[in-house]
Amino acid sequence: MLSSRFTTARWSVTTQMNGIYRLRQGMQRSRAWVFMAAVVFFVLAVVLSNPWLKAVLPWLSIASLAFAWPDASKTGKILTSSFLIGGFALLILHHDSGMTMVQSFGSMLNLLSLFTAVPLLALPLQSGNYRDAVERLLTGRPLTPRRFQWIVSAVSYLLSILVNIGAIPMMYSIVSRMGERFGQEDSNRFLIPSIVSGYTMPLLWSPVAAVLAAVVSETKIHWATMFPVSFGLSLLGIGLSNLWWRPHPATHAATHEATHAAALDKSAPFALQADSQSPSHARGGRLWEIGMGIAIFVVCMFTLQAVFDWPIGAVIALLAFPFSLLWSALIGKRTAFFRSMTGYRTAVENLSTTFSVFTGAGFFVTALARSGYTHALDRGLLVVSHAVGPVAFLAFIPWLIVLLALMGLHPVVSIALLSGVFHPSLLHLARLWLSVGLLGGGVSTFILSPFMATLTVAGTVSGERPAVIMRWTAGYALAFLVLCDLVACLGQALS
Repeated sequence: MLSSRFTTARWSVTTQMNGIYRLRQGMQRSRAWVFMAAVVFFVLAVVLSNPWLKAVLPWLSIASLAFAWPDASKTGKILTSSFLIGGFALLILHHDSGMTMVQSFGSMLNLLSLFTAVPLLALPLQSGNYRDAVERLLTGRPLTPRRFQWIVSAVSYLLSILVNIGAIPMMYSIVSRMGERFGQEDSNRFLIPSIVSGYTMPLLWSPVAAVLAAVVSETKIHWATMFPVSFGLSLLGIGLSNLWWRPHPATHAATHEATHAAALDKSAPFALQADSQSPSHARGGRLWEIGMGIAIFVVCMFTLQAVFDWPIGAVIALLAFPFSLLWSALIGKRTAFFRSMTGYRTAVENLSTTFSVFTGAGFFVTALARSGYTHALDRGLLVVSHAVGPVAFLAFIPWLIVLLALMGLHPVVSIALLSGVFHPSLLHLARLWLSVGLLGGGVSTFILSPFMATLTVAGTVSGERPAVIMRWTAGYALAFLVLCDLVACLGQALS
């Protein structure tokens, strides 16, 4: 009889475990559709300005959180739990109703739309065989290590504008073999800083950069207003990177002689000829096509924003599919584009941690604003700003974002939290220069913090530990942070 009870209990537990497993599998298969549904409804609510659609958004945001939570990372679950607990505590103390709590969700859908749209923009670059265009640029010509570094940084910069973090593995897979040909003892130290800096600098102005979207959204400044300053800073940053990292003098001297010989004999290895192990060099896309595509995309985005004043995330999500499809059709890759949509769905499924953390953070920021506790913070910040002056107060902001990033907080979340209590008019800060300070601090964290995806992805593709890469790039990142801080403070002082 005991044996029968044990068997029955074991069968019951097994049945429950199988049920949980099937439920989780079903949620995994549906997760991408739930994420995309939230984005589609958000875009429709913005474009149509329909109050009924807007009323659905908090519920879709909660559904996204429910589907994202099981597969979020451990750190993501900790951060999300902290934001949810803090947000609910604030609303309960403020005696808000259950419906108010529900309506506090959904404020981050603008940024989540951006994260969901970016993988679509990468599809034409993948199907268009632009990898060959980069290889053609680097092969068949004599190159010094210095010029090679410049080209690697420039191409990483160009690719990052649309494919974002995907520029790092794409560039490393192309140039890792070539870097070794220059005789560097550590080719990773020769290449990784150039790739990382090239990837990071467009985040200052690229319309698909989440950190820029966060600044524009939170400070209520127009993207075009920031563009001249942020674009100029990105060019200064890429120039600084190529002055900061220099090849070893002895190596440079050796390769200079080899390069001179290569100019006489194009078969020399330092001419970076395509070897027999390189992929087939059939006609692929050309780099000017990427530049043209970026220019068209930016013009379309700017026009839609100027005419309709829609949020930047909604504009990019609205443009992403037709733009990518048209690009693919123009280069004869329409069929390949539709085949790639399976990979796009997988990319959206992998946004579990992003949807979880950002939904929780948005809830906390909204709860903080509705609870009224921001007034006490406002008064405290006003006292500090009057005591030290607006310029000194602004100088501290980028470093605060970096400090929070070193504690594991994503800069987009930090910007959202800080913007809730940084009111430019009260603190006597020019909105433009506050935005530059927030943006400079946020972008610097992508190189400085081991918790950011930049160092993790670079470490994964190169086999180096993120801490090692951070040690290589920390000096440059700090110098760039100081540069951004100086520009912001100088602008504030002159405004």
